[in-house]
Amino acid sequence: MIVAKKMEPINNKKLIAFETTFSMDYHPIMGNYINVSGDVVKAMGGNFGMRVLCSVNGHTPFHCAIVSLGDGNGFIMVNTKKQKEYQLKKGEKIAVVLYEDTSKYGMEMPKELEEVLLQDEEGAKRFENLPDGKKRNIIYYVSKTKSSQLRIDKSIVFIENLKRQKPGKESISEILNAKMR
Repeated sequence: MIVAKKMEPINNKKLIAFETTFSMDYHPIMGNYINVSGDVVKAMGGNFGMRVLCSVNGHTPFHCAIVSLGDGNGFIMVNTKKQKEYQLKKGEKIAVVLYEDTSKYGMEMPKELEEVLLQDEEGAKRFENLPDGKKRNIIYYVSKTKSSQLRIDKSIVFIENLKRQKPGKESISEILNAKMR
């Protein structure tokens, strides 16, 4: 049985520490993941899909969500880059600390996108009206770009593509894949 240890909040953020196993049973949707017991989910508030910060074996926490496995337990996806960086092996016991994510978007907003939104009132309004997952998609694709100038360029293109779409009918693929006009 995996034991969760509820800890005192840090900076008013709820947190919990536990040991679990790392799974590399690849699933087309889940990929590789961290097992999260139903007890841990309950201790963090009881909701699947909640945004959290996750630290594995003492590494810097990353933004993620606890997703339901359908049996009362959950999982946190771990991409291949993090798996290699953290040197995670299938079936390995890992130490996990989950922190309540109190960020506005469930991930860090790149300063370049934030600045573009500050300068484009219509774009900012349209961005804020998107579902949270679509906002995070835009933030993610801007964030993963290494060059600040390219982050600015992508931010402008994505927000312009967003403004061309009918409100309430926005397609993330159209926002991210449409060419600059």
